[in-house]
Amino acid sequence: MDRYVVMRENPYLAKWCSRLMDVLVRVSHRVICREEFDKVWSEVTSPLLEEPKGLFQKIVHSVTPVKEQAVSSPTHHRRSDCIILPNESKWCPSEQTAQFTQHCAKLLAEFEKEMSTELSGVALTAFTDTAGEKEKTYDTLLFPTVQFARAHLYHDSHVVQHLLRLLTDQDHLFLTSPYLNMYSDFVEEILHNTNSNQNKSCYFDAITASTITNGWQGHKGMAGRIPYFYLQLERSFYYLMKYYHALHRVRVREFSREGFTFHAKGLWVMERGEQKDQDTTQPPYLVAYGSTNYGYRSVHKDVEAEVFLFTVNQTLRDSLRRELQLLLDDSITVEEERFLGLNGKFQPVVSVMAQMGQNFL
Repeated sequence: MDRYVVMRENPYLAKWCSRLMDVLVRVSHRVICREEFDKVWSEVTSPLLEEPKGLFQKIVHSVTPVKEQAVSSPTHHRRSDCIILPNESKWCPSEQTAQFTQHCAKLLAEFEKEMSTELSGVALTAFTDTAGEKEKTYDTLLFPTVQFARAHLYHDSHVVQHLLRLLTDQDHLFLTSPYLNMYSDFVEEILHNTNSNQNKSCYFDAITASTITNGWQGHKGMAGRIPYFYLQLERSFYYLMKYYHALHRVRVREFSREGFTFHAKGLWVMERGEQKDQDTTQPPYLVAYGSTNYGYRSVHKDVEAEVFLFTVNQTLRDSLRRELQLLLDDSITVEEERFLGLNGKFQPVVSVMAQMGQNFL
């Protein structure tokens, strides 16, 4: 189960995404098969490097002074028998971090300048464009964001945090992530002000994968234990909700459907309305589609992109509500009993490992 959105006849968004991809391609490593490398690339590149085989070789490799020739050489990935070519800049992200970061920041600054010049004023006139003979108005606004912490770009996380800060007790936010391990600043915004008399914090539902719909379920070895790492993190978040007396407005739901893997990401924002049934929703006016899991790794380690969609079109809002309802129909609200039985109880070793690896999950 995943979420996708198709945008048609929108040259502004297409240009933004295309230019961003151009930047990412320039700082990424091309991967080719060994046969192609032997035929075409072997005579025009530096000598082929082999990955360190054992733990000892990996440690020696990590403490050996970097040589420019070495880091700009292609690397053989033995398990896949593929060749990883140097990126365009020739800077290694792992071993020449400062130079690589500076190069990425420069390219992104050029991207930002170009898009600001070409798209300036588009949002300001989106709903009241009177440039033509006849007034032309729009009912939907798209706003793309990007996150690239290694290049000191925190656009998406700043937008999400500011949105959480703006919401009040008249709003209801649904957030979905297959790996519920929310960034601490987001958690603080969600639980903030709960104990005050003003009670201005929004109502919040998080939809995540159960242990049986987690994408790591069924893997061999330690990878097969990852769903239980997330269960312990979910347990920690639940008791944090309880500690801050937020259970009346903050809920966690587990998506569980036989034969499905849950991988949906994004959010929906709507007015609370007067409904008392917690499993029905109002039509959202703001949604987000993207790659982020809203966790520490998405904020500080990975490259992420989202597009926020704001609309006053009632037909579109009803369609977005139905999309959310499909997820809710197969989701169960998590109660404290979930963490008291044999399958959900506190497991010290798993919990310690989950906390130690929290920034990588």
